[in-house]
Amino acid sequence: MKVLVAVGSKYGATREIAQTVAEVLRDFGFDAVWHDAKDVESVESFDAAIIGSAVYGGFWRRDASSLVHDHAEEFQKIPVWLFSSGPVGLPPRPTEPAGEGDSLVDVINAYGHIMFSGYLNPDRLNFGERAIVRGLKASVGDYREWGQVKNWAREIAHQLTKISQPKSEMPREAASE
Repeated sequence: MKVLVAVGSKYGATREIAQTVAEVLRDFGFDAVWHDAKDVESVESFDAAIIGSAVYGGFWRRDASSLVHDHAEEFQKIPVWLFSSGPVGLPPRPTEPAGEGDSLVDVINAYGHIMFSGYLNPDRLNFGERAIVRGLKASVGDYREWGQVKNWAREIAHQLTKISQPKSEMPREAASE
């Protein structure tokens, strides 16, 4: 089963989450490939997809959001999961809900959406972004929880395994569900 892991990432922290998800899926025997969302031209050759984005002010990066909207019809035909990355600190800031990620679930009938904590390195931010971070009183540092990311990817791998089994190979009780 060929799985697309596509991501909208400005500074690379969300890209590292996508790469980790793809690695876990490959460990389960899936042909998982990751791409920056802006580089995905077609999704026709994929049997499933995981799409993620960094979140700024409740919104996904335009390249990831456009990927979902531009290929919505194709995504509705395959299993898709969504993830967002954004809040930092303890407690996480900003505290706003997942925003666009949750609404995109409905656009493509995705299996679900999860929000992961992010990574904030002020040295990589421009002047305006640093001002916003100060205003939000966001904590600097890497708050990504790799165990959570890997567990989520394992859950998807288990679901994909069930989905990819021909009904004749599925246990009798699972085939009748």
